[in-house]
Amino acid sequence: MNWGVNPPPPVIPTLLQGKEHRSLTSGFSADELVAALNKLAANDANKRRIVEFGFLPLYVELLQPGWCSVTELTEATQGLWILAFKCRDDIIGEPGCLVGRHTLHTRLTALCPGLAG
Repeated sequence: MNWGVNPPPPVIPTLLQGKEHRSLTSGFSADELVAALNKLAANDANKRRIVEFGFLPLYVELLQPGWCSVTELTEATQGLWILAFKCRDDIIGEPGCLVGRHTLHTRLTALCPGLAG
């Protein structure tokens, strides 16, 4: 995972190591952490802080194929949508994000063929 200039928030490396995506230090799961971040992102100033503190790669990582549960996928997708109102360029520039978006579209159209248009 590419964390760019900033080191990852301390909880993330341990969170994504195990197959259950649960931090051994905090006890929180990836979907719980992202759900909490999504609630914080309701405030516009927090959107920028979430990106600046290095949480964007977590959202992108949870979009990768075969990597996450439906709940994690849903939370990550909702979070990127919320963050995009203030951090669109950061999201577009995040490595792997467009690949994750394509994967999401492919998975959703497989689940619901009517979305294919």
